[in-house]
Formats: sequence, structure tokens, C-alpha cells
Amino acid sequence: MIGAFRGDKSGVAVTGAAAVSLLAAAVLVWLDSGKIGAVFHDMFAVDDFRRFVKIMLLVAGAGSLALAPAFFARGEGGHKPEYPVLVMLAVLGMMLMVSANDWIALYVGL
Repeated sequence: MIGAFRGDKSGVAVTGAAAVSLLAAAVLVWLDSGKIGAVFHDMFAVDDFRRFVKIMLLVAGAGSLALAPAFFARGEGGHKPEYPVLVMLAVLGMMLMVSANDWIALYVGL
């Protein structure tokens, strides 16, 4: 919403906030370790390997956002605040696909 109201000049601030949010989510996933099972009527599974992959996805998304300002500074289009939203939604979909224990859940993540 910040990008919608402030325009393209808020791109770097939105990117930084999104990267911090992804790293905070990685810490929360790491702190939730030790629980194994299935949730939402066995549609999603929780175990240590899936937790590890989620942390790697979140860190990779934050790394992509950390490199974005330098990339957009070289181009002529400027830094758009839509990019962090796209990365965060893509990471969310990947995390849903990693946790999927059912074909419908896999399709929702896709």
C-alpha cells in the first residue's frame, strides 16, 4: 500500500521492509522447530526437512531483495515497489508447495 500511495520513490523502502519481513519469517520458522505432523486435515505436513527448505526459500528471497536496488539502479526503469510484492508472493507459493501433502494443496501453492 505504501508503494500505491507514494509511488516509485518508495521502492527502496518497500524492498528493505520486505527483506526484513522475510528474514523475520525465517527466524519464526526456525524457532518453531521440533513439531512434526500434519495440519488442515492432512493437507499440509510439518517436519524438519520441510522447515529447512522453507528457511532456505525465505533467505533466498531476502537475498534477491537485497540485490534488487543495485540492479534497478543500472536500468532506466527505476526501482518499482511491485517487485518486492512479487517476490514475497512467489516465496509464499513456494512455501505452500513445499508443505503440500495433498494434490489440492500443491495446486493452491502453484
